[in-house]
Amino acid sequence: MSGYKMQPHCLDLGPPQLLQTTLMLVFRQRLDQVLLKQAFWQLLVTHPVLRMRLNILRTGYFPSSDLQECWKIGYADKRLREYFSRDKSGAWQLTPGGRNGIHELFRFSDSWWFRINPPAIQIRLVLLEDGCLMNFVVQHSLCDATGMLDILHEYVALLRGKPIGLRSQRPQSLRLKKEVNGKRKALPNSGELLTAFKDQYGFGILGLVWYGLLTWIYLLFRHSNPRSEQTVHVPGSVIDRVSELALEKEIKVTRNDLLMATLLQASQKVFGQGNFAFGFVLSVRKDLDCPEDTLHNPWWVILLPSHIMNRSRSEKKCLNPQARILELASKIREIIIVSRSPDCMRAFLAHYENQGMLPIYPRTAPHFPNIIVSSSNQLNFQSLGFPDENGRYVRPGYVELDVQMSSYILEWGLNHNDVVTTLSDGLGGFYVHGTCHMELWEELRRCTSCPT
Repeated sequence: MSGYKMQPHCLDLGPPQLLQTTLMLVFRQRLDQVLLKQAFWQLLVTHPVLRMRLNILRTGYFPSSDLQECWKIGYADKRLREYFSRDKSGAWQLTPGGRNGIHELFRFSDSWWFRINPPAIQIRLVLLEDGCLMNFVVQHSLCDATGMLDILHEYVALLRGKPIGLRSQRPQSLRLKKEVNGKRKALPNSGELLTAFKDQYGFGILGLVWYGLLTWIYLLFRHSNPRSEQTVHVPGSVIDRVSELALEKEIKVTRNDLLMATLLQASQKVFGQGNFAFGFVLSVRKDLDCPEDTLHNPWWVILLPSHIMNRSRSEKKCLNPQARILELASKIREIIIVSRSPDCMRAFLAHYENQGMLPIYPRTAPHFPNIIVSSSNQLNFQSLGFPDENGRYVRPGYVELDVQMSSYILEWGLNHNDVVTTLSDGLGGFYVHGTCHMELWEELRRCTSCPT
């Protein structure tokens, strides 16, 4: 492999260690399967890192010459309308039975060797009568969603006959940029965020095994999972109304802050105070001293402290839901600022470095809601163009990003619960996807539904 080093660093071995990321792209046309496969092989040949496999312990990668299972294609005498419809804003959404049907379409027969030692990336393609579905699967310890989009950009370049360059070596260790320590002032209460994280998550093999066993027993005695995989479309008009209120009150928050605050408010209504945890993924890509084109996981999880989670008296008295969302968004923005302070960033990086190769696990009970929001709203997956059977380059009509446990863990019915991914719908709104309690999905739909 030309001496290419492929050992995960401490952040790759944190939350991403046992996870895989699946990007589903849905097209209204049938894609050119021959050209897609040729370009995919070329992509694997160009980048040694992409044709490696993850070992069974999820602690490192090893080279492999067996690439056949990295690409699989299926056919179905079905039409897109059997799985998708459009909502009032014109955005695509899955029909009530659409998700189960799509899971069946992507049910391929993979060997156990493939499942316990999965390739770094793989493609699953399903051709319908009037369209096409593509699953692009990446082992999360390889890279985050930003790295996934970079890989897809190179794939699209190869589809158009353009050359791609070699990638930088993956970093073996991490360090913060000098300007991070030199220009940013320390903020109060930065240590509170690491304490909140330690209270909810631990590191260790025994802890992980025990949590997995508790989850299996919990689901066995319940006979059903209280959580379900769903996608909720949040129209842009819903965020617009709160954004206009923020401008009127001169409160500086982003649309992503408002989206997370909407999720937080829905969680408060469903679970009540102190009965759930809520956090978000903080990207530190620009704060690390490593090349921009590196495929890795430059992020960690920030959990909101209890004083943010609990409603204040003013929130309880306020009857306007938009005002409550704005207040929560303002608090989330404050936490983001504190989490980027030098003291906080050094503490989190040191904490991960001290764990070595130990896997992470939740300290809470399996039924406890532990919601983590991973926002990829800035990533434009909708702009990717793929060749159809007529030689035209077409863009996906629907995009869905899913984070779940690796395949062989899913075989035991153990998915990574309460991870929520958000993507832009290209129309000013968002798609919110994950495996969460059904009551939360119902409340989120209720509070984000467009008035007729």
